[in-house]
Amino acid sequence: REIDKLALVDNLTPHKIDELVFNYNETALEQFFDTIFLKQPHLDQLRTIIYQGEDEIRVVTALVRYLKNLYLFNLNIKIKGGSSVSKDVLGYQLPKQIEEIRKRIAFSLNEKQFLNLFELFFKVELQMKLSKDRETLLFALFLELNQILRQ
Repeated sequence: REIDKLALVDNLTPHKIDELVFNYNETALEQFFDTIFLKQPHLDQLRTIIYQGEDEIRVVTALVRYLKNLYLFNLNIKIKGGSSVSKDVLGYQLPKQIEEIRKRIAFSLNEKQFLNLFELFFKVELQMKLSKDRETLLFALFLELNQILRQ
């Protein structure tokens, strides 16, 4: 599917390839995940991601990485307090506003929620690798994610 898109483009540049092949970059996915974990409406964003042809396994993999970082934020806050968490966890400083959002999200989750979310993400990732109906699995994942966040 990506090769077909690239064949139609004149003056192909690395930036154009990124736009066409990777519809949603990591930053956009992380902002989408922030919306979900802040329990804000996100169905339209999810539809956009899916209908633009984003690879479902890539979305789940990014979600696992995002949750892992939230868990590390949570641990870092508990051990060291709230200063420069992103620098300690990620190795670089996030913009202050984004760091505050991630700290708030990380601290709002309890150990059971983290465990349930990791189990869910890994289970769905495996199911996606064995299934052809990845879109349905992705929608189901976000429905179950919302249930876990409301516990």
